[in-house]
Amino acid sequence: MSVQLDNQQSIIDYCRSCPDDQLIGGSKYGNRVVKLPNYDLVVKFGRQVSSYEAKNQQKEYNIVDPKIVTVPWVHNFFVDDEGWGYMVSDFIAGKTIDPLPHSHIQKLASVLDVEQVEEWFNSRLFPRDDITPRNLIWLDGGRICLLDWESAGFYPRQLEFASLFYQEYHFGDVLLSAIGFGSERDKEEQQKICQALYNNERYTFRPPDILEGSKASSIFPLPQIPEPQKFSF
Repeated sequence: MSVQLDNQQSIIDYCRSCPDDQLIGGSKYGNRVVKLPNYDLVVKFGRQVSSYEAKNQQKEYNIVDPKIVTVPWVHNFFVDDEGWGYMVSDFIAGKTIDPLPHSHIQKLASVLDVEQVEEWFNSRLFPRDDITPRNLIWLDGGRICLLDWESAGFYPRQLEFASLFYQEYHFGDVLLSAIGFGSERDKEEQQKICQALYNNERYTFRPPDILEGSKASSIFPLPQIPEPQKFSF
């Protein structure tokens, strides 16, 4: 099927009619990713795909070192009549690995070394806040491609580490330990962020007449700060 990239409607039609088995990312009931035939381009589309994500990803493309981390170039973003967003970006050939073996955790940790990250955050203040195995593409030569920049923004660097506490399969704990995160100052600041998040889940902050007798039905526990550990290979 031929898709003209200068015609947004043809891209919309292709994406909305694409069979599920042609999707290379996402899910039927969420945002989806499809590769455009005959082009080294992909389209991420869905109700939750916004211009903010496209701008975040392009911002990150402009500030990272491509020799260390790859970020797909964003070619276009547009919205259809139903409010669905469509982000057209480069297709990156590689593979996702989940769960990550220790060797890959160590590689990722070397890219996200605390001292380097702190220096980088202090100069750019643009953490992504959503590092998970599904958002990593592993390229030939050991380089890493980071996907899904919808949660990125100009936040304090500690929020990047806070998000890792709640990753699946204990991925966040393992990565933080490999990075070496865990100084007393780190733990103190992290606990404050976790407490604020816990309070937002615990309390609704509604007027007293509405709040009376209501409690959150499911509250996740405050995370334990992991102790740094070393891996042997």
